[in-house]
Amino acid sequence: MSAVIYQTPYGSCQEFTANLAQAAATYDLCTASGDVLIYRAGIYVQTVGATFTSVSIQSNGSTAWIILSALDGALVNIASQRSMPTTWSQEDPLSLRSGQKIQYTLVGSTGTGSLRVQLAYHPLTGGAQLT
Repeated sequence: MSAVIYQTPYGSCQEFTANLAQAAATYDLCTASGDVLIYRAGIYVQTVGATFTSVSIQSNGSTAWIILSALDGALVNIASQRSMPTTWSQEDPLSLRSGQKIQYTLVGSTGTGSLRVQLAYHPLTGGAQLT
């Protein structure tokens, strides 16, 4: 009997900034270059925001994975917390195919502030990363 052992690639972590000082719209946070499996997300209030209604963070796949819902990303929560809880339970990893994106959507008036988003992931194809 022989055994096949697959070595899991070492995980990576990338940090991105969601600029909340923009008009209401959807903006790209990062893009997968190669297939990746995101297994953790951390969202931190870098600069407290004002005037917009809410922000959400999600994938752009045909079935979007919601990392932070508009309800959880309401201005009142961003103004009162330094570390944001994610809507995504993080029990099931989020798979992004090459070219798919993580995006954030601002609702309401042009706002102020920024979020720091840290994504821990495993590359599933050679050289895959989030950029």
